[in-house]
Amino acid sequence: MRALGTRVRVIYESLQTEVESWNKSALAQVDTQLRERRRQFRRRREAVERIEEAAGGLEARLAELAAQEAALRAIGEELDALVDAFADAPAPDLASTPAQARRA
Repeated sequence: MRALGTRVRVIYESLQTEVESWNKSALAQVDTQLRERRRQFRRRREAVERIEEAAGGLEARLAELAAQEAALRAIGEELDALVDAFADAPAPDLASTPAQARRA
């Protein structure tokens, strides 16, 4: 009976050593995968932050361009009004200009 108990203990210790070895191996693989995923998530987060910054800059630039477009439209309208006023104005009488009056 003692020999059987000793044999069971040896088998148990051997099995325990194998299980611990397998556990360390499996844990090492899981740890490696976890580190890799963390690194990927960090890179993705940084990429999203860069995209958000670029989008914010783009929105600001679009707002600036819209303001410039509005200013240019206002200037164009003023120019159209001046051209219309100039076209509707009577032609000056060149015979009654001061330079011709002095010559006469």
